Amino acid sequence: KQFIERFVDRKFPTVSDAWCVDAGLQFDGGVEYDISGYTLADPCVVTAPGHPFSTGDQVRISSVVGDAKINDIFSVIAINADTFSLRDKTNAFDYDTTAWSAYVSGGKVQRVENILLGFDHLEGMTVSALIDGSPETGLTVTGGSVTLPSYGTKITVGLPFEPQIAPMPIEPEGGQHQGSMKRISHVNYRLHESVGGKFGKDFTKPGEMYPIIYTTASDIMDQATGFYTGLKGEYYPGGFDPVQIPYLIQDQPLPITVLAMTYNIGVYGSK
Repeated sequence: KQFIERFVDRKFPTVSDAWCVDAGLQFDGGVEYDISGYTLADPCVVTAPGHPFSTGDQVRISSVVGDAKINDIFSVIAINADTFSLRDKTNAFDYDTTAWSAYVSGGKVQRVENILLGFDHLEGMTVSALIDGSPETGLTVTGGSVTLPSYGTKITVGLPFEPQIAPMPIEPEGGQHQGSMKRISHVNYRLHESVGGKFGKDFTKPGEMYPIIYTTASDIMDQATGFYTGLKGEYYPGGFDPVQIPYLIQDQPLPITVLAMTYNIGVYGSK
C-alpha cells in the first residue's frame, strides 16, 4: 500500500494536543462530565447526567468527596444516558461498594484508554507516545495494538523522528581562530512554545547529550510540563576543542521551535 501524509498544524493549544510523530493515530477521550452521586451496592451505579460512555469503555473518576476509593479508573456498563455501573479496570468483575462511605459531593468522570488499536500498518515497529502531555518512548506494536504504561485521555502514538540542529563550526569574532583551542561555556536558546530537547557536543552519543530543564522547585509534581516561550540558558558541558559545534536534538514526541541560539566562547591558544 501507498499512503499520502501531510504535516499537521504546528500551532497546538496545549502540550497534550501536540502531534510530533509519523504515521500516527490519536485517541481523544473528550471532556469531563459531572458526577452527582454513586450507590452503595453491588455493582456500584454512578450518576453522571448526559454521559456518552458505552459498555466496555474505561473511565477515570476524580474529585469525588465521599469514599476516596471511587477516585480511580474503572470499566463501565452503560445503563442509560445518565447512569452506568462500575467494573474493575480490566473489566473482569463488578465493583461492590456496599461497605464504602456514602457520596457527599462533586466529582468528574472522563473517558481514558491504555491500549490503542489500529496500528496494523506499524506491526512490529518501535513507536513513541504522548500521554496527556507526558512522553513515552520504546513501545512496540504487537497484534496491531500498543499497550501504554499508563492511562490517558489525550494520546498520540506513532513512529518517532529526531530533529537535529547543528550550526556551522563556531569561529569567534576578532581575528583568525581556526585551529585554536576553544571552549563554549554557556549556550542560550530562544524558544517558542517548546518543551523537551537535549544539547551537547555529539548527538551520536546519547549519554553526552543533556536535557534542557524547564521545571522549577515550585512546579506541581506528576503533571506534564507546559509550553515554554522565552530565553533558556544552559551551562555547556563540552571541553576544549579546535572545532566547536553545539548540537541540539529533540528525542521525544514533543514540539520544539528554536528561534535563535547564542553562546559564550573563549579562545585559549592555538594548536
